[in-house]
Amino acid sequence: MRAWKVGIEVEAKVVSYTDKHQFLVDTSKEKNPFVQSVAGAEVISVFRRRTSTSHKGDGNPLIYALKRMFKFQISAEQIVGFMPNLRFILGRLMAHRTYDLIVALPSSHPIASGLARRAGRFQPATPISYGFFAKCSNSEVAEALRNLISNGQIPKTNRRDITSLIHTLSSSPDAPFKLKEVENQLRCFTFPFKINENLNVQGLSVLVVDDLLSSGTSIQTASRLLIASGANKVSALCLLSSLDKGRLWDDVIRDQK
Repeated sequence: MRAWKVGIEVEAKVVSYTDKHQFLVDTSKEKNPFVQSVAGAEVISVFRRRTSTSHKGDGNPLIYALKRMFKFQISAEQIVGFMPNLRFILGRLMAHRTYDLIVALPSSHPIASGLARRAGRFQPATPISYGFFAKCSNSEVAEALRNLISNGQIPKTNRRDITSLIHTLSSSPDAPFKLKEVENQLRCFTFPFKINENLNVQGLSVLVVDDLLSSGTSIQTASRLLIASGANKVSALCLLSSLDKGRLWDDVIRDQK
């Protein structure tokens, strides 16, 4: 099966794919999934993101196109192009991991829920929850940040930026909190999700599914809430990895034998 490259037509901001090279996302079967760690939790990504001298920062055109953000586009035909590799890679990882529950993180885009559904096909007896978590409102996040400041849990170097963030959030208190609009260095102080569904997770091994690994805040928050609710172990699955270092799947499996 061919691997696909994400290329960018800068002026039109159209994501295109070709089988000649791979620049920003490695979608090959040979080098995926990609394994990283967030606060001690295993995070497995279907596709590995790669750094490029022509593309700075943490954002990725593929995820932007899938979410229809910043005028990036992707056709159904292009999505179908990498689906065989996605299914193959999911099959590899689900054959070596067993979960009691799969939980999709909330999002205005169906990427995480769709990925959770596809992963669940390889373990049909495992239930999938699409509503265990709900997004916090801006006012809830702002109040939590105020409490951190009051308790001296915000470093002095971050207090001005956190105070500015509180002010921004307070201008639209009822809106759902959007983690992607917060600078990476401040995300670790926020709590983007809360438990929404009365579901017994006592003693369970839970797979949390998100679209993109970036700062790791979403996964850390989900893991903390699940462990506090009695889960025995929390792992994570993402469509795209972060740009941080990690391990190839074959190396992880070999070391576990």
